[in-house]
Amino acid sequence: MRKLVILGTGFAMATKCFNTCFFLELEDGSLFLTDAGGGNGILRQLEVTNFDYNKCHHMFVTHGHTDHVLGVVWIIRKVADLMNKGKYDGKFHIYCHDVVKDMLEKMSAMTLKKKDFARVGTDIILQEVKDGESIELPQFKLTSFDIMSTKAKQFGYELKFADGLKFTCLGDEP
Repeated sequence: MRKLVILGTGFAMATKCFNTCFFLELEDGSLFLTDAGGGNGILRQLEVTNFDYNKCHHMFVTHGHTDHVLGVVWIIRKVADLMNKGKYDGKFHIYCHDVVKDMLEKMSAMTLKKKDFARVGTDIILQEVKDGESIELPQFKLTSFDIMSTKAKQFGYELKFADGLKFTCLGDEP
């Protein structure tokens, strides 16, 4: 892992700062995005950091609260638009638990243009993860886990790199 870029930190009703989300810039230059705050403001936050969508093929969404999930639809829209214009190579994977997957499918179906929504399920993959499940990615092994939140179903994850480095996201539960 080379760099952690915080896009926002705060709480659901934040107005002076952006909702909690971040991305990791990895040794190979690829990007791994976690959550996407409350709306299209995520696009601005990413623009400020010179985020390169072509380097991001993996994202994790911890839970379905508005300050973590609503911007994901904007990310889906942006990536689908880039794909439709021939400006994004490969697939985009969004890892999440079943409740978030259902939310994202329904919100995308209701709000995206048909040509953008057509990418969901083919090139934009909403991949359900289960508690304790591990997925081998080129840069690391991702293991998801239920953080046992009493507010809403919420998953965290651990990334384990080949050199032994571990990075853990615990969601936003204290």
